[in-house]
Amino acid sequence: MSKRYWLVIQIVAALLLSAVLLTGCGQEGVTSASGMLTEITMTAAVDKDSRPLYPTTTFATDANAFYCSFKVIDAPPGTEIKGEWTYVSGEVEEEIGGKNFVMDEVTITVEGTQYAYVYYLLPRVPDYTWPKGEYKVVLYVNGEEDASIPFTVGANEDSSSEGTIGDVTIAAAVDSSNQPIQPASVFPPDTEIFYCSFKVSGFSPGTPIAVEWIYVSGEAVEEVGANHVFQANTGMLGGEEGYTSIALPMPSYPDYTWPKGDYRVVLYVNLVEKASTTFRVE
Repeated sequence: MSKRYWLVIQIVAALLLSAVLLTGCGQEGVTSASGMLTEITMTAAVDKDSRPLYPTTTFATDANAFYCSFKVIDAPPGTEIKGEWTYVSGEVEEEIGGKNFVMDEVTITVEGTQYAYVYYLLPRVPDYTWPKGEYKVVLYVNGEEDASIPFTVGANEDSSSEGTIGDVTIAAAVDSSNQPIQPASVFPPDTEIFYCSFKVSGFSPGTPIAVEWIYVSGEAVEEVGANHVFQANTGMLGGEEGYTSIALPMPSYPDYTWPKGDYRVVLYVNLVEKASTTFRVE
């Protein structure tokens, strides 16, 4: 693989991009007693590096799993982190003997500085769904309680279909309200920034959204493959109606240009594809 296209995969994939109405950082108010854990985040999934893919504190009753992702800082070899999953209160608390029922716990071993996670899978029981209510996961470091993060089940059901995404446009610039200024379907290889602008309406606050940038085909397809996802942005919608945008800047490498070919941008809400658009570099 040439150095030029290696950058498309490695450098672009490492960029942390921002967008109005989107957030992808650790959830506010979560602190670590030891200082060893940071960016503690509830999420519906994690990526290959254990970072959160779909941050949220509200899950549907049929969610496949609960994940708690975090970054470990300078952990000595053999450091143990335990996640204790607790049903705090809700529709079944009388059946299970009251509040703060510990459902499960899992322990992992870490060292150094890295992202890691603990998770709790949906039980493989026919027609089982999570009881609605308030939950939390408590994190322990070497047996000592270190942090706790709450989440809710039930309030965000069907949010993937309650709202709309429209006016999806690729442009070289956007205005102060995130509407496209220079929309186009064909761009030169030296385009400094691509913007994906779109209009959102009717989504609940905290609804997970993901945006994939895909190299479909062209001069680099033999090196990176067809339909290669080279960048993914994740976050949560804030609940407001209006335009937002995702920026994809050119990698800061001397003489770099975008590979010629066809590109596609796909937008997902709650893991469900809601909209897409295409553009070309030539």
